[in-house]
Amino acid sequence: MTLTLETHVDLHLWELVGSGADDALRASDLPVPGDELTAVEHGPGFVACTGRNDYLIAGEGEWHQSPQTPPWLLQRSDRVMRLTGAGWNDALTELCPHDLGALPPGGWLMAAVAGVNAWLFRSASAPDSLLLGCDPSYGAYLESMLQSVVRDPSRINPS
Repeated sequence: MTLTLETHVDLHLWELVGSGADDALRASDLPVPGDELTAVEHGPGFVACTGRNDYLIAGEGEWHQSPQTPPWLLQRSDRVMRLTGAGWNDALTELCPHDLGALPPGGWLMAAVAGVNAWLFRSASAPDSLLLGCDPSYGAYLESMLQSVVRDPSRINPS
C-alpha cells in the first residue's frame, strides 16, 4: 500500500456567514450544499455547509462578493493537506476514532485527528484521497502525526 501526504495544498479558504449566505453563493455561481454538515465538490475544492447560514469555501484564486453585508466573507488561513492512496482510511484509524471508510465520495466531516479539530473532505472525483484542514497553529503537529503513519505502513491496521 502506497500512501502519500501532500503537506501544502494550494487552496484558498473563506467562511461566508450570515443571512443571505446561500444567495451570495448562488450569485457567485457556487454550489449550495443541501443540508448542514454536508459539502459539494467545486473544482479542486468544495463548498461545505458548516451550520445555518455558515459556509466554508475552498477553491483556487480569489473570491469576492458584493460589498453589502450580511453575509460576511472572512478569509481563512487553514493548513490544508491531502492524503492519497488506496489505504488512506486504514491509515487514519491510527489517528481518528471515526470509521472514515464509511465517508462516501463527496463526504465531509468535522472530526478530531490526532487530537486536532479538523475538517475532512473526500472528493467524488478522486475517492482515493482525502483533503484535511486545520487551524494553522496545529498544522506542523498534524503533519508530523500524518507523516509518521505514512512513513511506517506497518502501523496500519487493515480493516
